Amino acid sequence: MISWTLINKTQTAEAAVRKEIAIMKKLKHPNVVKLVEVIDQEDDDAIYLVMEYAGKHSLQAKMKKSKIPTVYIWNYFRDALRGLLYCHEEAGVVHRDIKPENLLITKDNRIKIADF
Repeated sequence: MISWTLINKTQTAEAAVRKEIAIMKKLKHPNVVKLVEVIDQEDDDAIYLVMEYAGKHSLQAKMKKSKIPTVYIWNYFRDALRGLLYCHEEAGVVHRDIKPENLLITKDNRIKIADF
């Protein structure tokens, strides 16, 4: 499954968007949301980012909904650390905005880091 994001070129600084796209293209790890495709047509005022569909809930949403069992907390923490370690040491990328709403929970209860 995929997810997509529409970025309006007139609303967002294009250089910042292009920087995020370059970062996302470098990242290939099971605990990081994958960029599948970038659609950027000259005659369109938008850039479309086609992303891996990671799940419908963030850790933030799950925390608000119910108490999370300790075993899941440890697993989520481990997944997030694995993704961050890869980003920092392998890809040379610092996320700078790690928070529960940027940690997505997959259907098999794994964490994927999003929003670079």
